[in-house]
Amino acid sequence: MRPQGPTHRPIPRPRRAHICFGLVVALAAALAWAPAWAWSLKVTGAVCSPRVLNEATLRSFAPAALKLNDLTSGDEFRGCFWCWGPSLRGVLELAGVCPGRTKPVALGVIVRGGQGRAVALSWGEIFYHQPGQAILATSYSPVMPHHSCSRCHDPGTYQQWLSQLKRKVVLPRLVMGGDERSDRCVEGVREIELVDLGKPRRRLKRLYSPRIILRGHGKRLVLGHMPALKRISFTAGTFGEGRGFHGVQGFKGVSLKRLLKWAGMSPGIEELVVVSAPDGYVAVFSGGELALNPSGARVIIAEEVDGQPIGEGGRYWLIVPADLWADRWVKAVEEIRVVKLGRREEK
Repeated sequence: MRPQGPTHRPIPRPRRAHICFGLVVALAAALAWAPAWAWSLKVTGAVCSPRVLNEATLRSFAPAALKLNDLTSGDEFRGCFWCWGPSLRGVLELAGVCPGRTKPVALGVIVRGGQGRAVALSWGEIFYHQPGQAILATSYSPVMPHHSCSRCHDPGTYQQWLSQLKRKVVLPRLVMGGDERSDRCVEGVREIELVDLGKPRRRLKRLYSPRIILRGHGKRLVLGHMPALKRISFTAGTFGEGRGFHGVQGFKGVSLKRLLKWAGMSPGIEELVVVSAPDGYVAVFSGGELALNPSGARVIIAEEVDGQPIGEGGRYWLIVPADLWADRWVKAVEEIRVVKLGRREEK
């Protein structure tokens, strides 16, 4: 005789009202526990395909890793973090740049975050100089110390520093790994706008400019000669994107950063520097690129090439030795403008 198993009673079907109530409770719980970092950002301006990128899209990119020492130019410490996320270059390539009047090196990139914060970058520093050193962090982890600091600092100071490691970072976050200070690291990025600062190109029989016009911060200066500032000398190879390698030359001139400071036009992190030639060729630099990145001090206005004053294609050249391509090198520099975000270009 087969033993009887446990008695199974049929499970009563829940009423429809109970099911609806359960769904409402589950949805409310999901919303209550939804991560506070759910977000999206817009890519707008001079792009072929303006986009709204949500968190899932950004996390689908292959992430890069950067360590951020969050110390501002004002010596404010805001923590040390490992940050992971897509490169800013990859995000911009997804939107695409529309063919315009000039090369992409005439583009500025404005990154806007929470509470109205914004910084200016240049296309050239993202694509030609440090393509892997600018990311949009989608996750992070604080770098915690292994030992106590009680022997060298009072507890109040040390605990204040430790508290910064535990603070909540608003994502996505722009991280500029090549900068010496963290002024351009924007939390809660909501928009990336590409701004075209180019000019119409024109053909000239001779490319030459006898002087440079400096414009910015309400000032206008005309330089027939370079001021008595420290000269910088170095050799650099010319790597053209279109024509390839074009040899190595020696250059001597004045730092663009030092020249703008001398003129009282030092750009801030919300400003761009537009360098142009008589034929309309334009290259854009950001204020933070010149001030916060170590390579910014080596962007020069050259007066000599291989020990000789510049003749043809002169009188002054802009040379950027740290760039991987020479597209931001400008012959016959005619004008240097400092442009403030949100302001219309002076005509």
